[in-house]
Amino acid sequence: MLADRINRALDYRCRFSLKGDYPILAVSKKIGLKCPASVFLRKGMVELRFYLPVADESNRDLRILLETSKARKIDGVWIIYSNDKVYPELKIFRELLENTSAVMDYYFLKDGEFEVNFRFSSMDLKKISQILLGFSRFEEMDFKINYLGENLGLAWVLENLNAVEPITVIGFTGHAPEAERTQENNPMGERWIREVRYISDDEQISAVYLTEKEIPEKLYRRKLGENLYEASTRNSMMNAISRISLKSSIPTVSRIQSVDGEQFDMEFVIPSIYQRQFLKVMAEVTESFPDWDLKLSLISSFEKINSEVIKGSN
Repeated sequence: MLADRINRALDYRCRFSLKGDYPILAVSKKIGLKCPASVFLRKGMVELRFYLPVADESNRDLRILLETSKARKIDGVWIIYSNDKVYPELKIFRELLENTSAVMDYYFLKDGEFEVNFRFSSMDLKKISQILLGFSRFEEMDFKINYLGENLGLAWVLENLNAVEPITVIGFTGHAPEAERTQENNPMGERWIREVRYISDDEQISAVYLTEKEIPEKLYRRKLGENLYEASTRNSMMNAISRISLKSSIPTVSRIQSVDGEQFDMEFVIPSIYQRQFLKVMAEVTESFPDWDLKLSLISSFEKINSEVIKGSN
């Protein structure tokens, strides 16, 4: 996995949970509802989506929740939308995404708790601390920090998620067109690996980069460590993946890409139930961007990949 190469580039991790008098949290607690969620920066707002696999729609509490939330059914999954205009508390995500190095790992609803996991550079510990302490003042919700400390690695985070929601790793390989390898379009050098921090609709790819060599100061937003940078770039092919995924309401847990000369590789970690929908997205992107020569190179359960990594390390 590409994740092995950038596993502990960010040295801190945080996991917090939210409880409160919100309809979806109440129903989750009452009937044991669990589901993944996603947070986006979209149209100037923080948008939150919950993805409910179609279950017993005859359940009265669930049916009322779907109706009152104006949920939409897409490919057999109910999507419940909200934003920071409805729930101002969601502003914590804007502060984390816009003002720190946080890479959002996953969001999950289970038994009435909304859990959030992210990793970040210890350079931002003071900022993260201020955001978390400020958020604890909201009396409308029960805000709990479950863990703040050393990052044990992305693989460890994914292993914990896989225990409650099976996840799949999907990989593609291709060749970056010559125009995409210019300094203007690829300012981070000829060899790098990056992890996308979050998804937005502004066509910017906000990511943490691990590079082969030092990068000139004018080409990145911040330096986080040795050959480790936070930067924003643009790429029409990657933007198409984000745009179509958003439109199709497909949650992704992790997005990692690497460049080695003209060789381009990318891996996505998604909840397993969305494999078919995501492959439909990639089929459209592959057809729309033939110059990238994209080929499906990996599909595996995370459990299988992780067990092979552990076996190989023994």
